Amino acid sequence: MHSEQWSIKDFAPIDYIPAASFVTVYDSGHIRVEGKYFQDFINEIENGNIHPKIKRVFTLEEIVEAHTFMESNSGGGKIVVVL
Repeated sequence: MHSEQWSIKDFAPIDYIPAASFVTVYDSGHIRVEGKYFQDFINEIENGNIHPKIKRVFTLEEIVEAHTFMESNSGGGKIVVVL
């Protein structure tokens, strides 16, 4: 997997977004991380060497609930959405 590339081949996120919903992305353009470093970070998590604080895990079908939870500012940790 490389940064700025989908990890699921032929994934089209627009296909999952309901009508009248919007997707926004913040990119300051100032920080770019090479894919190797991002993959190293993921490997460290998978190997149990890094333990990110995960507040809640949602399925893709729960994306609206996940977004509502994020907007409530009650996260206090990472919000993860799985397929």
